[in-house]
Amino acid sequence: MVAKAKGVKVETILKILAFLILVGLVLLSYYYFFLLPKRGGGLVDTVPVDVGNIRCLMVIYGPGTRVNPYFNRPNSVAVGEDGKIYVTDGRNDRICVFNRYGRFLFQFGEHGRALVLPGERATWRPGRFWLPYGIDLDDDGNIYVADTMNGRIQVFNPEGRFLRWFPKGGGIYPIDLHLKGNKIYVTDRSHGRIAVFSLNGKLISSIGQKGRVEGALDGPIGVEVGAGGTVYVADGLNMTLNAFTSKGKLKWVKGKVPKGLRETPREFGLPAGVALDPKGRINVVDAFHFTIQVYSPQGKKLAEVGQRGVEKGTFNFARGLDIDRYGDLYVADMENDRIQKIRILKYVIEPFE
Repeated sequence: MVAKAKGVKVETILKILAFLILVGLVLLSYYYFFLLPKRGGGLVDTVPVDVGNIRCLMVIYGPGTRVNPYFNRPNSVAVGEDGKIYVTDGRNDRICVFNRYGRFLFQFGEHGRALVLPGERATWRPGRFWLPYGIDLDDDGNIYVADTMNGRIQVFNPEGRFLRWFPKGGGIYPIDLHLKGNKIYVTDRSHGRIAVFSLNGKLISSIGQKGRVEGALDGPIGVEVGAGGTVYVADGLNMTLNAFTSKGKLKWVKGKVPKGLRETPREFGLPAGVALDPKGRINVVDAFHFTIQVYSPQGKKLAEVGQRGVEKGTFNFARGLDIDRYGDLYVADMENDRIQKIRILKYVIEPFE
């Protein structure tokens, strides 16, 4: 005879249990592959908020790890083709990587000093940083980081494993960097120039010269390369946005080199990060005006958005900037210790085609 339990056949009970297990596995898979990535995993806020002409879509405050769970003065940000978000966490001397939803994936790096005063002990080893700033990716997903205070560029594979560093002879003070084709464009503050390297670290050429006059560079911060090889440079100390040809010839300048600290009005306060959107518009973070300014490739101003604050959608001495393939902006809101993903809702002047 077939055994029964409270009038129900054992086979029926087993079928019910199998069904429940199957449903549980389906729900668990759905949670893991679809819901969990969108929840964040790190310290992230995904509730959208509109502030003026800005829609704040997401804010990342840090990886949420046991040690240093929050960012400490994030300097810059890069977004990969797959949507992964790479952050140079300046004071924590590390790189933090998140998925497109802000979920923390991994980090690498710790403090180490290569350039020290006589009598001090150098603590730098491959993969260590001293105030890292600029960051970008090549076509293979390798990660390039401007190790600013150590005067070098470090290169890592997509998983964060150290590959190489350059230039071996030193002599640069790298702030930002941008990869275009097989070249790396680096803002070298010590020489007031854009140093152009090959992917293997050989210096190919220089763009710009140091000076406090229009067309020269005194404290270049952000760099981006557009169509036809045009090089856009945000010069923080000269308070200008400069456009050069691929050969280094000046095309145009926005802003005016100040004659004194009290000279007003100024088009820029401290132009820092630069990024091009899918339409070729030039987006510039103005750290001291707490805004993002937008220009056409010809230097025509299209918009200026933003205001100072600590709430979502506002800025406090923001620095680095990147834009994804959909046109959303990722801003390293440095003094607010966060990365903001935002969207500009309306342009003052209709976008050109």
